[in-house]
Amino acid sequence: MLKYMLPAFAIAWIVRLAVNGPVAAGFSWRALAQPAGSGVIVALGTLAYAALYWHWASMPPYGSGEVRRLLSIEHDSIRLWVLTCNLKAIGICVAYSGIVLPDGAALLLLLNRQVVPPLRGKLAYLSAEFCGFLLLYVFNVLPAFHFTRYTIFLWPIGLLLAAFGLVRIWERVRERWGDKPAAAVVGVFLAAQLGVFAGETMLRAAFLHLSFPPTIGDLPTSHFDRSEETNRLLRDLDSSASPPVVVALQEVQLRHRLDERVVVRSLDGVTDASLMGYICDGYIDHDGYLIDQRVDFLLAFPNYNRDSQDWSLQRLQKLASGETVSRPGILYTKLASGAVHITRLLSHAAERAHQPCAQDSQRSH
Repeated sequence: MLKYMLPAFAIAWIVRLAVNGPVAAGFSWRALAQPAGSGVIVALGTLAYAALYWHWASMPPYGSGEVRRLLSIEHDSIRLWVLTCNLKAIGICVAYSGIVLPDGAALLLLLNRQVVPPLRGKLAYLSAEFCGFLLLYVFNVLPAFHFTRYTIFLWPIGLLLAAFGLVRIWERVRERWGDKPAAAVVGVFLAAQLGVFAGETMLRAAFLHLSFPPTIGDLPTSHFDRSEETNRLLRDLDSSASPPVVVALQEVQLRHRLDERVVVRSLDGVTDASLMGYICDGYIDHDGYLIDQRVDFLLAFPNYNRDSQDWSLQRLQKLASGETVSRPGILYTKLASGAVHITRLLSHAAERAHQPCAQDSQRSH
């Protein structure tokens, strides 16, 4: 949460200085004191959070977010000189043009000197928050790997700003062509955005019919059957290993349904920042990750590589029951349940003769 709160606070602080503070009224230590004091309080709180996170997790905060940021760069972005532009974020902005374009019209109000200062300050804040965050996502400063979900908090700000923009569009079109054309133009923007909302609602309705691990709202009741769920999983895996048994998959919500006999590892790094050490140039060395994290069973088979033809866990999905694939330092054997049993031939991935992250050009063998 703080990775969103900190940029939001920073943007609000800058707008405060520009609109009402020493930047707008000429430099003054007194005018600077209040926003500076707020900045010190936030900085101290952030340091305290980072210290507690390090104490309990033995790693710096935002590690999993950094993994998602790297994945969004590798999967959904194009490189423009030193910048990477996230095509998924740009595509969503285009789809939400019913909000984004009126927001642009609202930005023009900041150039209108007839706008009273209180309204100008509100517009400056809303514009800076909305446009600032969009730019952070588009240029991969923030992870856009699940862009639509992680920007839920942002679109209400965009809607509020768009209301100002639609008023401006209405006034300008009515002034030049009359009421009916103005109503038609505004209606097109509203219809476009309502169509997007309807389409997304229909897409998300399909998820209600799928079987997912419980969400945090199910935790009060899910703990009663964790033992039975774990027994069922271990039977499916035909595991005779001493607990804890280590499994790896993408949807780590499975953790809520299992007891301490099973350790869940994250294949996309959402809950395991150590995956960062296995991200190469457009390639994830899952072999090395599974060896070092001592994973026993694989329950999902994703492909996060930039080039879909490179080796990935996805190739294991089509294995027949009992079939084995050998990779440097590791063996994968398909079970009747659909899971894959892992046999580690080395204690550490660094012992492999071939290191994918050191020799990216040879990784596809």
